[in-house]
Amino acid sequence: MKDVEATVTVIGWENVTVPAGEFRALKLSKIANQRWEPFPGQTQSSKLVGNYWYVPALKNYVRQEVLEVSSNGSVSLGVKLELDSFRVQ
Repeated sequence: MKDVEATVTVIGWENVTVPAGEFRALKLSKIANQRWEPFPGQTQSSKLVGNYWYVPALKNYVRQEVLEVSSNGSVSLGVKLELDSFRVQ
């Protein structure tokens, strides 16, 4: 079981350029502290910091940047995702 305590903050509107084009996006910031037991009696924890750019017209994120750092200071996840194409129906 994983316990997560998170805070999401609306930063504001930004122009963001990704391979799919330039968009006016709402930037959100998320900070989460996580704790879980991979094995009985063994507890691990990490902090996840993420920034997300959401475009309401697309109903999707066009950029996501996430960094997760374990309690011992090592980076366990570092990822940047960008929208490279889309189709409007």
